[in-house]
This record gives sequence, structure tokens and C-alpha cells, in this order.
Amino acid sequence: MLRAVVVGAGQMARKVYLPVLAAMEDVEPAVLVEPRAERRQALCRKYRFASAAASAEEIAGAAIIRFDSGALGVFETSRHFGWRKDELEIHGENFTFHVLAPQRARLYQAARELTYRHGHDTWYAQAEHRYGFAEEIRHFLDALRDRSEPINSARDALKSHRLAHDILTKLRTAHGR
Repeated sequence: MLRAVVVGAGQMARKVYLPVLAAMEDVEPAVLVEPRAERRQALCRKYRFASAAASAEEIAGAAIIRFDSGALGVFETSRHFGWRKDELEIHGENFTFHVLAPQRARLYQAARELTYRHGHDTWYAQAEHRYGFAEEIRHFLDALRDRSEPINSARDALKSHRLAHDILTKLRTAHGR
């Protein structure tokens, strides 16, 4: 049996991650990290988490990232000001990719624009399948069980987590936290 630790119980976690994990018979909800006590207690009861803890405060922030390919990425997130905003732009040689999650994603390439919109294209499915989260979770857990290499390797995931950690550390330092 695999044990799951969920950090943060925002809208995406409540609508996607927690129901998907709860439906998996081979996954035990081990720890929920959530700063809001009432939400934390309710979700622990609903999803049978073994334990829970409060987390650090959420922050708004932005980052500029230069990829090894030379592409430049700009990421902005905020959850404090009335709505959740996750926005990403990547500019590379002959392309621009812009995501305003979950409303739309646009790829500009070779004088063409390809747009995906919530509720318009099948790219956006029901919440538990939005962005492929349910499939990605299942694929990763299957790879752990089968001892096979997942599509997104642990090395790639570690790079992503280090990047997120570095961004958060710089934001906290800039804000005296």
C-alpha cells in the first residue's frame, strides 16, 4: 500500500487530487498539510487521513526562468486577492506558449495560433481529468508498483521541486519572511 501526503487543500486538491486518491484502493491517505483548521479537520474526516498539520502561509509571487534551451519563461501566481491565478508564458525560438490556468492555453507558432479553452475544447475535461492529473497520478503510482520508469522521472520532478523551492525562498527573502 502506498501512503499519500497532500500539502495544501485548495480548490484543485479538493476537486481533483483528494477524490482521485480516495478512489484508489491501494493508496492510504497518510498526512494532510493545510493551514485552515476547520477545512483540515473536515477533510481529514472525509478522506480518512491518519494525521494532519498546519502549513506555511500562501504567498503571491512571480518568477522569470531561463531554460537550458534558451527559452524564457515567466510565471505568476496569486491566491490572496479574490481568485486563484496561475499564469505561465514561455518564449522560445519561433514560438510563444501562454497558459492562464484553468481558463485557456495558447500556442503561437509559425504565424498560427492554437487556443484551448475551458468548456470549449475536449482538452479541458471534468475536474478530475483536467490537465491529465488523474491519469498522471495513476501512471506514477503504477510505475512505482511495477518498478518501471515513469514518463516524468524522479530526476525531472526533483528539478521542478528545486526550481519551485528556489523561487519560494527568493520570494520569502524579498518579503522578509
